[in-house]
Amino acid sequence: MEKVIQITSKRDGFRRCGIAHSEATTSYPLDRFTKDELERLQNEPMLIVHITEPTNNAKNDELAELNANVQALYQDVLDGQSKNDELTQKLADALRENNDLQAQLAAGTKTLTDAEAEIARLHAELTALKTPESDKPGTKAK
Repeated sequence: MEKVIQITSKRDGFRRCGIAHSEATTSYPLDRFTKDELERLQNEPMLIVHITEPTNNAKNDELAELNANVQALYQDVLDGQSKNDELTQKLADALRENNDLQAQLAAGTKTLTDAEAEIARLHAELTALKTPESDKPGTKAK
């Protein structure tokens, strides 16, 4: 990367080396000034001069945006995992409830089957009591 010179004036519009310098830091390519001009700029008490590697604000901004997107996606994953855990728990609860209901249904079905058998037995007894002796099989009519 090419080095740059950053110049900030202590008073807006202060002139040196043919430039009106600003109170806002301004960057110039280092080869913009001759060696003599660079020396004069650095020795001028009204100017703050730094020679530095250039920053690529667009790349830094893009990287910051990508990092923000990664963080947002990571949070989405965490939220999704949390929701998944919650739904898994609800499913487990529903399965337990289903098993309990299946057991209750099986018990109710057995009770119903036993009751139907008892009704059939009682119905047979009732029928036997209602039938006159002469109509019962194996008896002779008088």
